[in-house]
Amino acid sequence: MIDTSSEGRIKIFRMSHGPANAMDLPFLTAIADAFKPDDSFDGVVLTGNGRFFSAGLNIVALAGGDENSALEIVETLGRAVTNIMTFPGPVIDWRWCGSASRRNGSSRSPHSAGSIHRKRRSAWEC
Repeated sequence: MIDTSSEGRIKIFRMSHGPANAMDLPFLTAIADAFKPDDSFDGVVLTGNGRFFSAGLNIVALAGGDENSALEIVETLGRAVTNIMTFPGPVIDWRWCGSASRRNGSSRSPHSAGSIHRKRRSAWEC
């Protein structure tokens, strides 16, 4: 569900869950677990796989369960968001970086994780 690789001290988390990375309980659990603090790397690039970054919550899975399963999904979503927001290093949404370069009129592709790492200590930007 989360394919992990690294470039130097930058972890690359590639979401790979179905055709649109729709978030159900197992996927949200994998995201929350991936963002546990780890001193072996300095930052994370989070990216989708294929055409989508993520379609968001899997409403079909949410609607198909009972009240307890819906509550568990919402609690796990909260844990995933908390882990991402409190992660000790920077987290980059790869799709956002790519769209930022297009908004600026640049035809250049997004920076590699290595160049993001070099910029991290001075001006944090894509």
